[in-house]
Amino acid sequence: MPAMRPAAANAAAGQARRGGRGARVVEPRERSLGEMLCDRLDEEPWAVVDVWEELLREQLRITEPALEAIFRACGAKDSQSGKGGGGLPTALSILRDANMPQSHS
Repeated sequence: MPAMRPAAANAAAGQARRGGRGARVVEPRERSLGEMLCDRLDEEPWAVVDVWEELLREQLRITEPALEAIFRACGAKDSQSGKGGGGLPTALSILRDANMPQSHS
């Protein structure tokens, strides 16, 4: 078997890291505490304000998946109770809170 040239070897190694055909293999990351708190919103969208206030109170890192869950909850309604996440007014309130500078006591 002929030896691979360095460029070909590097390309083959790159394909292996990316899972062949150029698709990147993404290592699973540990979910943040904020994301775990937002799991509650799947079942209780009306708790979105409580979850948001807890995220701020505990000064937790707010990740993109956490924000997605928060804003999804704002527009959701529980199928059994009919309670909702507050809609656009709640989402706008959360956005205003997110843009306010945090005081560091």
